[in-house]
Amino acid sequence: MGTHHTLINGTSYAIAGGTDLVNGTKYQIGGGRTQVNGTMYEINFDKKSRIEIKNGKESFHEYGYVLHNNQKIMEGTIDVEEGETLKIYLYSDYGNSYVYLNGNTITVRDYYSYAVSTDATISFEFSSVAVCRITEK
Repeated sequence: MGTHHTLINGTSYAIAGGTDLVNGTKYQIGGGRTQVNGTMYEINFDKKSRIEIKNGKESFHEYGYVLHNNQKIMEGTIDVEEGETLKIYLYSDYGNSYVYLNGNTITVRDYYSYAVSTDATISFEFSSVAVCRITEK
């Protein structure tokens, strides 16, 4: 999906969403339909999910971080398009590395590819093993 535009007085404006006012009531716009020359077209705006990242680190013996747009993210919040894949890198010299997705265990070697579908928290823990917990909301 791409960016949608509207033309007002000869100027093109990008639209990512917004509100309409109908009979005094505001309605949130997330998509819809438009009619052009008698043909109906579906309009869908890109949906973003908020991903919170906690307790990542990078040291000689262990690391845990999310790679997004070629940037290592160890702490913070990012907005990601639904359907986009994040790479989660996880390693420990002291033991195995495990990813838990909504409580289900996944063993990883170097990284885990996480397909974003909703808001989520990605948190890292380091002790005798490296752990990454992905909790979708």
